[in-house]
Formats: sequence, structure tokens, C-alpha cells
Amino acid sequence: DPLEVGCAQVGGQVVLQLTVGAEGKPTRANVLTSSGVPALDASATKGVQRWRFEAATRNGKPVSTDIQVPVTFHAPAERPEHCGQAAG
Repeated sequence: DPLEVGCAQVGGQVVLQLTVGAEGKPTRANVLTSSGVPALDASATKGVQRWRFEAATRNGKPVSTDIQVPVTFHAPAERPEHCGQAAG
């Protein structure tokens, strides 16, 4: 859950290998390079499912293609208010 990861003030970058179908929607997402934080990797993989791309074309027709996409998470500069009190 990105909110819980934000509370832990963790950031990182995940590189995903996506297969983008002819309709521009990701049909497959694999972690190519992990952030080292499983929650961030899972959040990135889930998040890209909502993304839409312009499909590649071959001979003027849309085709499925593989792309690499970096997804960067920045740790919040301050602990978010919804996290409660930091352990002393």
C-alpha cells in the first residue's frame, strides 16, 4: 500500500517491462529492476495497469510491443499526517 510505504518514508525506482497491446493497454507487467522494496514493486506493477499508451504500429496497423518503463517513488519530505505519531 503506497500510503503505508509513505509512512515509512521509503522511496525508490522500479523498472518495469510492459507488453502494450494493440489497444494501448498494458497486457503484461514484469519487474525488470526491483526497487528493493516489495511494496513499491507491487504498487508500480498494479499502478501501470491503469495507464494508457499509444500503440505501436506496423504497416499502419496497431500491434503489441514491449517497452521498459521506470517508475520512481519519492519519499515524502515530512511524515504524512495520516500516519499518526512517529515512534519515539
